[in-house]
Amino acid sequence: MKTKGFITPFQLFATVVVTVIGVGIFSYPSTVTGLTLHDGWITTIISGIIVTLLILAMWKVVQLNSYRTFYDILTENLGGIFGWICGFIFVVANIVTMSVGIRIFSEVLKMYLLEKTSTELILLLMIISSIFLLRGTLKDLVRFNELSFYIMFIAIFIVLFIGLFKADFESVLPLFQGNFSQYGKAIVSSTYSFAGFNIVFMILPFLKKKEGVKAILIKSIAFITFFYVFVTLLCIALLGLMGTSKLNWPTITMIKAIDIPGTFIERWEGVVMTLWVFFSYTTFVNGYYMGAEVLKDMLSLKSIKLSIMILAPVFYFCALYPDNISEIYKVADNFDKYLAVFVLVVLTLLLLLISLFKKRRNRHA
Repeated sequence: MKTKGFITPFQLFATVVVTVIGVGIFSYPSTVTGLTLHDGWITTIISGIIVTLLILAMWKVVQLNSYRTFYDILTENLGGIFGWICGFIFVVANIVTMSVGIRIFSEVLKMYLLEKTSTELILLLMIISSIFLLRGTLKDLVRFNELSFYIMFIAIFIVLFIGLFKADFESVLPLFQGNFSQYGKAIVSSTYSFAGFNIVFMILPFLKKKEGVKAILIKSIAFITFFYVFVTLLCIALLGLMGTSKLNWPTITMIKAIDIPGTFIERWEGVVMTLWVFFSYTTFVNGYYMGAEVLKDMLSLKSIKLSIMILAPVFYFCALYPDNISEIYKVADNFDKYLAVFVLVVLTLLLLLISLFKKRRNRHA
Protein backbone atom coordinates (compact mmCIF):
# COMPACT_ATOMS: atom_id res chain seq x y z
CA MET A 1 0.00 0.00 0.00
CA LYS A 2 1.43 3.38 -1.03
CA THR A 3 1.07 6.31 1.32
CA LYS A 4 0.87 10.07 1.15
CA GLY A 5 3.91 11.89 2.45
CA PHE A 6 3.99 14.49 5.20
CA ILE A 7 7.32 13.99 7.01
CA THR A 8 10.04 16.59 6.35
CA PRO A 9 13.76 15.77 5.96
CA PHE A 10 14.62 17.24 9.35
CA GLN A 11 11.82 15.30 11.05
CA LEU A 12 13.34 12.11 9.58
CA PHE A 13 16.77 13.12 10.89
CA ALA A 14 15.43 14.02 14.35
CA THR A 15 13.34 10.85 14.61
CA VAL A 16 16.29 8.57 13.87
CA VAL A 17 18.52 10.42 16.36
CA VAL A 18 16.10 10.59 19.31
CA THR A 19 15.02 6.96 18.79
CA VAL A 20 18.58 5.61 18.82
CA ILE A 21 20.12 7.78 21.55
CA GLY A 22 18.25 6.65 24.64
CA VAL A 23 19.18 5.63 28.16
CA GLY A 24 22.10 3.66 26.74
CA ILE A 25 24.15 6.84 26.36
CA PHE A 26 24.47 7.02 30.15
CA SER A 27 26.10 3.56 30.37
CA TYR A 28 27.68 3.42 26.91
CA PRO A 29 31.17 4.72 27.90
CA SER A 30 31.42 2.02 30.56
CA THR A 31 30.55 -0.72 28.07
CA VAL A 32 33.13 0.20 25.42
CA THR A 33 35.98 1.17 27.78
CA GLY A 34 35.47 -2.02 29.77
CA LEU A 35 36.30 -3.99 26.63
CA THR A 36 38.83 -1.88 24.73
CA LEU A 37 40.20 0.52 27.37
CA HIS A 38 41.15 3.85 25.74
CA ASP A 39 40.04 2.69 22.29
CA GLY A 40 36.30 2.75 22.93
CA TRP A 41 35.87 5.76 20.66
CA ILE A 42 37.59 3.88 17.80
CA THR A 43 35.20 0.94 18.01
CA THR A 44 32.34 3.45 18.14
CA ILE A 45 33.40 4.90 14.79
CA ILE A 46 33.63 1.39 13.29
CA SER A 47 30.15 0.60 14.61
CA GLY A 48 28.88 3.87 13.14
CA ILE A 49 30.16 2.80 9.71
CA ILE A 50 28.46 -0.61 10.05
CA VAL A 51 25.17 0.99 11.08
CA THR A 52 25.40 3.48 8.21
CA LEU A 53 25.61 0.57 5.75
CA LEU A 54 22.66 -1.16 7.43
CA ILE A 55 20.42 1.91 7.46
CA LEU A 56 21.21 2.53 3.78
CA ALA A 57 20.27 -1.10 3.09
CA MET A 58 16.93 -0.46 4.82
CA TRP A 59 16.40 2.64 2.68
CA LYS A 60 17.15 0.61 -0.44
CA VAL A 61 14.64 -2.06 0.60
CA VAL A 62 11.90 0.54 1.02
CA GLN A 63 12.87 2.23 -2.26
CA LEU A 64 12.84 -1.05 -4.21
CA ASN A 65 9.39 -1.79 -2.82
CA SER A 66 7.93 1.57 -3.91
CA TYR A 67 7.86 3.00 -0.38
CA ARG A 68 5.29 0.52 0.90
CA THR A 69 4.75 -0.01 4.63
CA PHE A 70 7.06 -2.39 6.48
CA TYR A 71 4.56 -5.23 6.93
CA ASP A 72 3.55 -5.02 3.27
CA ILE A 73 7.25 -5.35 2.36
CA LEU A 74 7.52 -8.44 4.57
CA THR A 75 4.54 -10.22 3.07
CA GLU A 76 5.33 -9.15 -0.52
CA ASN A 77 8.88 -10.52 -0.34
CA LEU A 78 8.66 -13.38 2.14
CA GLY A 79 5.12 -14.62 1.58
CA GLY A 80 2.13 -14.43 3.89
CA ILE A 81 3.16 -17.05 6.45
CA PHE A 82 6.91 -16.40 6.71
CA GLY A 83 6.28 -12.67 6.50
CA TRP A 84 3.87 -12.94 9.45
CA ILE A 85 6.43 -14.97 11.43
CA CYS A 86 9.14 -12.36 10.79
CA GLY A 87 6.69 -9.65 11.80
CA PHE A 88 5.99 -11.54 15.03
CA ILE A 89 9.73 -11.83 15.78
CA PHE A 90 10.05 -8.10 15.09
CA VAL A 91 7.30 -7.32 17.62
CA VAL A 92 8.80 -9.68 20.23
CA ALA A 93 12.25 -8.10 19.81
CA ASN A 94 10.64 -4.69 20.15
CA ILE A 95 8.84 -5.72 23.36
CA VAL A 96 12.02 -7.08 24.94
CA THR A 97 14.15 -4.06 24.00
CA MET A 98 11.60 -1.48 25.15
CA SER A 99 10.79 -3.37 28.35
CA VAL A 100 14.47 -3.54 29.29
CA GLY A 101 14.84 0.16 28.51
CA ILE A 102 11.93 1.41 30.64
CA ARG A 103 12.90 -0.87 33.54
CA ILE A 104 16.42 0.57 33.55
CA PHE A 105 14.88 4.05 33.32
CA SER A 106 12.67 3.43 36.37
CA GLU A 107 15.47 1.93 38.47
CA VAL A 108 17.85 4.83 37.83
CA LEU A 109 15.10 7.39 38.43
CA LYS A 110 14.39 5.74 41.79
CA MET A 111 18.06 5.61 42.69
CA TYR A 112 18.84 9.27 41.99
CA LEU A 113 15.57 11.19 42.36
CA LEU A 114 12.37 9.34 43.36
CA GLU A 115 13.62 7.03 46.09
CA LYS A 116 10.22 6.43 47.68
CA THR A 117 8.29 6.00 44.43
CA SER A 118 7.49 2.43 43.40
CA THR A 119 8.82 0.94 40.19
CA GLU A 120 5.27 -0.03 39.24
CA LEU A 121 4.06 3.57 39.38
CA ILE A 122 6.97 4.90 37.32
CA LEU A 123 6.38 2.25 34.65
CA LEU A 124 2.65 2.99 34.56
CA LEU A 125 3.22 6.72 34.13
CA MET A 126 5.74 6.07 31.34
CA ILE A 127 3.38 3.76 29.46
CA ILE A 128 0.23 5.85 29.97
CA SER A 129 1.92 9.07 28.83
CA SER A 130 3.17 7.24 25.73
CA ILE A 131 -0.35 5.99 24.99
CA PHE A 132 -1.72 9.54 25.02
CA LEU A 133 0.93 10.68 22.53
CA LEU A 134 0.56 7.66 20.24
CA ARG A 135 -3.23 7.83 20.14
CA GLY A 136 -2.79 10.90 17.96
CA THR A 137 -1.19 10.47 14.54
CA LEU A 138 2.29 9.72 13.24
CA LYS A 139 2.46 13.38 12.29
CA ASP A 140 2.11 14.29 15.98
CA LEU A 141 4.86 11.85 16.93
CA VAL A 142 7.43 13.19 14.43
CA ARG A 143 6.64 16.76 15.48
CA PHE A 144 7.26 15.72 19.08
CA ASN A 145 10.57 14.15 17.99
CA GLU A 146 11.54 17.39 16.25
CA LEU A 147 10.85 19.47 19.37
CA SER A 148 12.53 16.93 21.66
CA PHE A 149 15.68 16.97 19.54
CA TYR A 150 16.21 20.68 20.20
CA ILE A 151 15.43 20.42 23.91
CA MET A 152 17.61 17.34 24.48
CA PHE A 153 20.71 18.24 22.53
CA ILE A 154 20.91 21.95 23.22
CA ALA A 155 20.75 21.14 26.93
CA ILE A 156 23.17 18.20 26.88
CA PHE A 157 25.76 19.95 24.71
CA ILE A 158 25.72 23.01 27.02
CA VAL A 159 26.34 20.74 30.02
CA LEU A 160 29.07 18.76 28.23
CA PHE A 161 30.72 21.93 26.94
CA ILE A 162 31.04 23.15 30.53
CA GLY A 163 32.72 19.85 31.39
CA LEU A 164 35.37 20.45 28.72
CA PHE A 165 37.06 23.09 30.92
CA LYS A 166 37.99 20.46 33.53
CA ALA A 167 38.78 17.65 31.09
CA ASP A 168 42.24 16.11 30.88
CA PHE A 169 42.41 14.54 27.42
CA GLU A 170 45.81 13.01 28.13
CA SER A 171 43.76 10.37 29.95
CA VAL A 172 42.55 8.98 26.61
CA LEU A 173 46.10 7.77 25.86
CA PRO A 174 47.71 5.33 25.11
CA LEU A 175 45.76 3.87 22.20
CA PHE A 176 45.59 0.34 20.71
CA GLN A 177 46.04 -1.53 23.98
CA GLY A 178 43.35 -4.17 23.40
CA ASN A 179 43.43 -7.43 21.41
CA PHE A 180 41.34 -8.41 18.40
CA SER A 181 38.80 -10.43 20.39
CA GLN A 182 38.15 -7.46 22.67
CA TYR A 183 37.69 -5.19 19.67
CA GLY A 184 35.23 -7.66 18.18
CA LYS A 185 33.14 -7.80 21.36
CA ALA A 186 33.23 -4.01 21.69
CA ILE A 187 32.10 -3.51 18.09
CA VAL A 188 29.16 -5.90 18.64
CA SER A 189 28.17 -4.14 21.88
CA SER A 190 28.52 -0.63 20.48
CA THR A 191 26.62 -1.56 17.31
CA TYR A 192 23.80 -2.86 19.53
CA SER A 193 23.75 0.58 21.18
CA PHE A 194 22.58 1.98 17.83
CA ALA A 195 19.45 -0.20 17.98
CA GLY A 196 16.31 1.66 16.96
CA PHE A 197 17.53 2.95 13.60
CA ASN A 198 15.11 0.49 11.94
CA ILE A 199 12.45 3.13 12.71
CA VAL A 200 13.22 4.19 9.13
CA PHE A 201 11.08 1.27 7.93
CA MET A 202 8.08 3.02 9.53
CA ILE A 203 9.03 6.58 8.58
CA LEU A 204 10.30 6.42 4.98
CA PRO A 205 6.92 5.56 3.38
CA PHE A 206 5.52 8.84 4.76
CA LEU A 207 8.26 11.19 3.53
CA LYS A 208 7.08 14.35 1.80
CA LYS A 209 10.10 14.32 -0.51
CA LYS A 210 11.90 11.15 -1.53
CA GLU A 211 14.98 12.98 -2.84
CA GLY A 212 18.07 13.34 -0.66
CA VAL A 213 17.05 10.58 1.76
CA LYS A 214 20.42 8.84 1.55
CA ALA A 215 22.28 11.96 2.70
CA ILE A 216 19.86 12.54 5.57
CA LEU A 217 20.29 9.00 6.86
CA ILE A 218 24.07 9.24 6.66
CA LYS A 219 23.99 12.54 8.56
CA SER A 220 21.75 11.08 11.28
CA ILE A 221 24.09 8.15 11.97
CA ALA A 222 27.12 10.46 11.75
CA PHE A 223 25.54 12.71 14.40
CA ILE A 224 24.84 9.75 16.69
CA THR A 225 28.38 8.40 16.21
CA PHE A 226 29.91 11.80 16.96
CA PHE A 227 27.77 12.11 20.09
CA TYR A 228 28.77 8.66 21.37
CA VAL A 229 32.45 9.38 20.67
CA PHE A 230 32.29 12.81 22.34
CA VAL A 231 30.60 11.49 25.49
CA THR A 232 33.01 8.54 25.73
CA LEU A 233 36.11 10.71 25.39
CA LEU A 234 34.78 13.28 27.86
CA CYS A 235 33.97 10.59 30.44
CA ILE A 236 37.53 9.24 30.22
CA ALA A 237 38.97 12.77 30.37
CA LEU A 238 36.96 13.68 33.49
CA LEU A 239 36.63 10.37 35.37
CA GLY A 240 39.70 8.51 34.17
CA LEU A 241 39.74 5.12 32.49
CA MET A 242 39.11 3.11 35.66
CA GLY A 243 36.28 5.37 36.80
CA THR A 244 34.57 5.20 33.42
CA SER A 245 34.88 1.44 33.00
CA LYS A 246 33.82 0.48 36.55
CA LEU A 247 30.74 2.70 36.94
CA ASN A 248 27.35 1.50 35.71
CA TRP A 249 26.32 4.96 34.47
CA PRO A 250 29.49 7.04 34.10
CA THR A 251 27.74 9.78 32.10
CA ILE A 252 25.48 10.53 35.07
CA THR A 253 28.46 10.61 37.43
CA MET A 254 30.36 12.85 35.02
CA ILE A 255 27.56 15.43 34.79
CA LYS A 256 27.01 15.36 38.56
CA ALA A 257 30.72 16.01 39.07
CA ILE A 258 30.60 19.28 37.11
CA ASP A 259 30.88 22.13 39.57
CA ILE A 260 30.83 25.82 38.62
CA PRO A 261 31.24 28.19 41.57
CA GLY A 262 28.86 31.14 41.53
CA THR A 263 26.27 29.61 39.19
CA PHE A 264 22.59 29.30 40.13
CA ILE A 265 22.72 25.49 39.78
CA GLU A 266 24.18 23.95 42.92
CA ARG A 267 23.01 20.37 42.43
CA TRP A 268 23.05 18.80 39.00
CA GLU A 269 20.87 15.79 39.86
CA GLY A 270 17.76 17.57 38.63
CA VAL A 271 19.43 18.50 35.34
CA VAL A 272 20.71 14.96 34.86
CA MET A 273 17.35 13.35 35.59
CA THR A 274 15.50 15.76 33.31
CA LEU A 275 17.81 14.72 30.49
CA TRP A 276 17.41 11.07 31.53
CA VAL A 277 13.63 11.35 31.24
CA PHE A 278 13.79 12.92 27.77
CA PHE A 279 16.30 10.41 26.40
CA SER A 280 14.32 7.50 27.84
CA TYR A 281 10.90 8.71 26.76
CA THR A 282 11.75 9.47 23.12
CA THR A 283 13.32 6.05 22.65
CA PHE A 284 10.42 4.24 24.30
CA VAL A 285 7.60 6.11 22.58
CA ASN A 286 9.13 5.61 19.11
CA GLY A 287 9.86 1.96 19.85
CA TYR A 288 6.29 1.59 21.12
CA TYR A 289 5.03 3.00 17.82
CA MET A 290 7.13 0.54 15.80
CA GLY A 291 5.76 -2.46 17.66
CA ALA A 292 2.17 -1.20 17.57
CA GLU A 293 2.29 -0.42 13.85
CA VAL A 294 3.53 -3.89 12.87
CA LEU A 295 1.14 -5.61 15.29
CA LYS A 296 -1.79 -3.64 13.81
CA ASP A 297 -0.98 -4.91 10.33
CA MET A 298 -0.33 -8.47 11.52
CA LEU A 299 -3.75 -8.68 13.19
CA SER A 300 -5.49 -6.67 10.42
CA LEU A 301 -6.74 -4.13 12.94
CA LYS A 302 -8.48 -0.99 11.69
CA SER A 303 -6.65 1.38 14.01
CA ILE A 304 -3.24 1.51 15.69
CA LYS A 305 -5.06 2.56 18.86
CA LEU A 306 -6.10 -1.08 19.39
CA SER A 307 -2.58 -2.48 19.05
CA ILE A 308 -1.29 0.27 21.38
CA MET A 309 -3.68 -0.91 24.08
CA ILE A 310 -2.78 -4.58 23.47
CA LEU A 311 0.93 -3.88 23.96
CA ALA A 312 0.54 -1.70 27.08
CA PRO A 313 0.12 -4.53 29.65
CA VAL A 314 2.73 -6.61 27.81
CA PHE A 315 5.34 -3.86 28.22
CA TYR A 316 4.36 -3.40 31.87
CA PHE A 317 4.63 -7.04 32.95
CA CYS A 318 7.74 -7.76 30.86
CA ALA A 319 9.45 -4.72 32.41
CA LEU A 320 8.61 -5.98 35.89
CA TYR A 321 9.83 -9.54 35.25
CA PRO A 322 13.56 -9.07 36.13
CA ASP A 323 14.18 -8.86 39.89
CA ASN A 324 17.04 -6.37 39.76
CA ILE A 325 19.43 -4.41 37.55
CA SER A 326 21.77 -7.39 37.19
CA GLU A 327 18.99 -9.57 35.78
CA ILE A 328 17.88 -6.77 33.44
CA TYR A 329 21.32 -6.68 31.83
CA LYS A 330 21.38 -10.48 31.63
CA VAL A 331 18.16 -10.37 29.63
CA ALA A 332 19.71 -7.78 27.32
CA ASP A 333 22.93 -9.80 26.88
CA ASN A 334 21.45 -13.28 26.56
CA PHE A 335 18.21 -12.68 24.69
CA ASP A 336 17.73 -9.18 23.35
CA LYS A 337 20.99 -8.97 21.39
CA TYR A 338 20.26 -12.13 19.41
CA LEU A 339 16.83 -10.82 18.46
CA ALA A 340 18.42 -7.50 17.49
CA VAL A 341 20.88 -9.28 15.17
CA PHE A 342 17.98 -10.98 13.39
CA VAL A 343 15.81 -7.85 13.13
CA LEU A 344 18.54 -5.34 12.26
CA VAL A 345 20.93 -7.45 10.19
CA VAL A 346 19.55 -10.79 9.00
CA LEU A 347 16.05 -9.59 8.12
CA THR A 348 17.34 -6.42 6.44
CA LEU A 349 19.83 -8.27 4.25
CA LEU A 350 17.29 -10.97 3.41
CA LEU A 351 14.74 -8.37 2.29
CA LEU A 352 17.40 -6.53 0.30
CA LEU A 353 18.53 -9.65 -1.56
CA ILE A 354 14.99 -10.73 -2.39
CA SER A 355 14.00 -7.22 -3.48
CA LEU A 356 17.06 -6.96 -5.76
CA PHE A 357 16.36 -10.40 -7.22
CA LYS A 358 12.72 -9.52 -7.92
CA LYS A 359 13.72 -6.24 -9.58
CA ARG A 360 16.23 -8.01 -11.81
CA ARG A 361 13.71 -10.73 -12.70
CA ASN A 362 11.06 -8.15 -13.57
CA ARG A 363 13.55 -6.26 -15.71
CA HIS A 364 14.23 -9.37 -17.81
CA ALA A 365 10.61 -10.51 -17.92
